[in-house]
Amino acid sequence: MTQNEDPEVLRVMISSDNHLGFCEKDPVRSNDSFAAFSEVLSLARSQGVDMVLLSGDMFHDNKPSRATLHKTFGILRKFTQGENPVKFAIVSDQVSPSQ
Repeated sequence: MTQNEDPEVLRVMISSDNHLGFCEKDPVRSNDSFAAFSEVLSLARSQGVDMVLLSGDMFHDNKPSRATLHKTFGILRKFTQGENPVKFAIVSDQVSPSQ
């Protein structure tokens, strides 16, 4: 937890246009987008962020390659699965007025 964290405040980090898989066939730049994505998630974890909103283009290609999907899911698994419980509750009435 960061020193100024209020438990009543939902902390959201926004990451946009990650373009995972960009230049995946380039031997020098193939891992750049994945390294940047890992850095975003690592920073979110270290700052005690409650939610990461991924906006814009998550993948560079409309149909990402199997290798890109595999690397992406590996990164997500590394940073989102663990022992920390999810402390999030919906406190508003979820019954629609028409029911």
